[in-house]
Amino acid sequence: MDTDFINLTPENLSGEHLCCIIRSKKIHPGIEAKRQWLADRLTEGHVFRKLNAKAKGKSGVCMLGAQKQKAWLSDQSFAKKFGFEVVDTTDTGYELLALSFDGTKPQFSPSVKNQGIEGKGLTVYYDMQCPYVCQNIEAIKKYCETNHVPVSLIQVDTLHKAKELPCVFNNWAIFYNGNFVTVNLFLDVSYIEKIVNRYATT
Repeated sequence: MDTDFINLTPENLSGEHLCCIIRSKKIHPGIEAKRQWLADRLTEGHVFRKLNAKAKGKSGVCMLGAQKQKAWLSDQSFAKKFGFEVVDTTDTGYELLALSFDGTKPQFSPSVKNQGIEGKGLTVYYDMQCPYVCQNIEAIKKYCETNHVPVSLIQVDTLHKAKELPCVFNNWAIFYNGNFVTVNLFLDVSYIEKIVNRYATT
């Protein structure tokens, strides 16, 4: 059965489809960044393929959801029809769903539950998993420089860093003055302005 699927490796990574942007012939700055991010993750044991997890001896499959469906998350109501159940939650409304094969119940890490950090100004945790990250980081840099907003851009480039993040996503999260704000990647300058104005005095 495995021969029906493609396993991405450092050798074939450059020519394989990774995301929706690659359907376009127009050059996008995030594509190569995503390829490099994935190449680095493959050396850490990340597996990029469609497979039968149960047949491979895995404990189960996890996915991130929310009490109120969010546009950037998979439809958890659909997943629940196939046996996924909520096994952990955060105070900000996010849910960890799991389809367990052996009774194992995964949990969010304690750092995820806290969802607060030290520091002032805008803090962005990011990695290059999504090709849109490049342009968003540049937009944030420009806005903060122009408006004299203190900003810390923290790239999550190892598995260890990803496991210690104070948020539910390991590829994008925004904090302001220590407060968790959002994991919504699809933001613009007006949204950043709203964040700054809303949390400026907190």
